[in-house]
Amino acid sequence: MAKHKVVSLADLKQKQHHAAWIGQQEVLAVMTDQGARVYSAMCPHQGGPLGEGAFKGNAVRCPWHGCEFELSAGGCTDIGACRNVSGMKLKALDFTVEGDFVYVEAP
Repeated sequence: MAKHKVVSLADLKQKQHHAAWIGQQEVLAVMTDQGARVYSAMCPHQGGPLGEGAFKGNAVRCPWHGCEFELSAGGCTDIGACRNVSGMKLKALDFTVEGDFVYVEAP
């Protein structure tokens, strides 16, 4: 596993979210009221690109089927046009903050 720089904290605080490719995986770094979080940028429903979703407050809505996720813990708050998807949650990724940068561990 190697450490990969995702985004600076200054940029994340200003923009509130940042999608980046780390190897073959797209990650989504977000700034919440509880601090930075990093998730897989693939919607757990059918792999929609959350980095292209609609961000509003502390939530992101998947552009494919409208599932909405709150960003502090990653839980689904609205299933949109999806059916039978109870308990969906964003995949949280391990990350560190060093200096002014957010890093994730990835192959």
